[in-house]
Amino acid sequence: MGRVVEHTPPSRLVISWVNKSQEAEPEAYSRVTFDVIPYDGMTKLIVTHDDLIKGSGMAEGVTKGWPIVLSSLKSYLETGTGLNVFANPKAA
Repeated sequence: MGRVVEHTPPSRLVISWVNKSQEAEPEAYSRVTFDVIPYDGMTKLIVTHDDLIKGSGMAEGVTKGWPIVLSSLKSYLETGTGLNVFANPKAA
């Protein structure tokens, strides 16, 4: 849940970010910045999630969540199939 804070197509998007259950709490909002940068004939995506409340569930969740989401995006772009982000590798 959130809103677009800044956009500079095609290179930058900044959004606010909050759990739906905390929409009414201004201090709960954080910020996610997506920067798309040409890099040596390729494209580099930099995701920065800041303005988090230190030690909060949101801070812990995004620290674990973004690497999974971005790995899945990479797989999708390379193969046409994203990762099963709910798979449990220890169960295999």
